Amino acid sequence: APAELTEKEKLVYECLDLYPKGLNELVRQTRLSVSELLEVLISLSVKGVAKECAKHNYIKIWQNW
Repeated sequence: APAELTEKEKLVYECLDLYPKGLNELVRQTRLSVSELLEVLISLSVKGVAKECAKHNYIKIWQNW
């Protein structure tokens, strides 16, 4: 994961993949609340390391770290 991410961002980023994952799956994997998860996903999107590819489905944007 990119070094500039917070602990929660790293947790969510590591759960993301190149294939879309929905909120329910990410909530189960991260054990974050939906509101916390959405906040982190927005932050990851702003940082350019994640993307919402369909309504509430997110992917990791591959970077060569």
